[in-house]
Amino acid sequence: MSSIAFVVPEMLPVPPVQGGAVEGWVHEVSRAFAARGHEVAVVSRPAGEGAAPAPGVQYAGIPWAAASRRWYERRRGWSRRHPLRPVVKAVNVLEYALGVRRALRRLAPDVVHVHNDPWLAGLLAGVAGPRLVLHMHNDHLSSRLARPLLAGIVARCERVLCVSDFIRDRARASLPASAGRIETVLNAIELPGAPPAGEDPQDAAGTGFLYAGRLVPEKGVDVLLDAFERLLARHPQARLTIAGSSFFAGAPATPFERQVRERAARLGDAVRFAGFVPRERLWALYHGALAVVVPSVWDEPFGLVALEAMACGAAVIASRAGGLPELLRAGSGVLVPPGDAGA
Repeated sequence: MSSIAFVVPEMLPVPPVQGGAVEGWVHEVSRAFAARGHEVAVVSRPAGEGAAPAPGVQYAGIPWAAASRRWYERRRGWSRRHPLRPVVKAVNVLEYALGVRRALRRLAPDVVHVHNDPWLAGLLAGVAGPRLVLHMHNDHLSSRLARPLLAGIVARCERVLCVSDFIRDRARASLPASAGRIETVLNAIELPGAPPAGEDPQDAAGTGFLYAGRLVPEKGVDVLLDAFERLLARHPQARLTIAGSSFFAGAPATPFERQVRERAARLGDAVRFAGFVPRERLWALYHGALAVVVPSVWDEPFGLVALEAMACGAAVIASRAGGLPELLRAGSGVLVPPGDAGA
C-alpha cells in the first residue's frame, strides 16, 4: 500500500473540531499512517481555521451546498422518527458524494477507506478502484428492507471492517454471501497522560460519577438520572457530571435534552451539565471521575467511552448491550441490564 484516502460521513470535519467518534478515529489513524511513511489523505467537510492538522496528512474539504447545509441544520434538531429525516439524510449524502468523487479522481489513492456509510461507499464504488474498504462503526448492514442493495454494495468492497464482534455477527447474518470479507477490528485509543496542567480533575468531575456522550434517548441519560436520584437519597454528597450535547458541537437543544435538564434541576447542584466538551478536555473529566456510567438502552456498537474511562483509571458501570460486554470482561467493569435504574 502506497496511498490511502479515508472518507468520513457527510456531517462532520476532520480534524474533529466538532467532535465525533468516527472523525476522532480517522484523525488518530491517519496521523499514525503518515508517521509510518504512507501517503494519506482525509476527505471530510472542511474543518475551518483553527483546526490542527496531523503532520503529513493531506486534507480534502468538501464544502456544503447552501441548501444542503440549511436542511442539515434542521435535521440536527429532529428526532430519529421524524418523517423527513431519512429524505434529508439521502440528499445530504448525495450532495457530499458528488464532491468526494471529484476529490478521489484528483487524489487517485490506492485504497479508499469509507467510514460508517454503506450508501456513500456505493456511490463511490465507480471511482474508488478495486480496493474499497467499508468500516462500520454502527449496525447499518442488517436492514431487511435494504438487504439486496446492501448485498450489492458489500460485494464491491474488498473488506468490511466492524468495530465489534456484535456488529460483525449481525452483518454476517444479514449478508451471508459476503461473510468471508466481513471482520472485526476493535477500536483503540492513544493512552492519555496526566490531566492538563492547571486543571483540577476533582473539580472537573465532582465527587463521583460522569456521563460523557450525546443527550439522546437511546443513550439512557434519563435512566441514569433515575438511578442517581435513588443514590442521592442515601448518599447526599454524591455528584454527577453530564458532558455532551444533543448532537455534537453547536447542536441545538432538543425537547429530550430540555426534559433531561428540567429533571436534573430538581436535584440541585448534585448534577452539573458541562455541555459539549472537546476531546482534549474530556481526559480531565475522566481522570477526576470515580466511575463513568454508560447507561445505553440501545445496542451500543462499541462503547468508546468505556475504553477511554478505563484508560484513565475510572471504574465503569455500563449496560449489558451490543458491543459493551466485549470491552467489560470479567473484573474490568460492572454490567447491568439496559433500562434498569435499580440495577
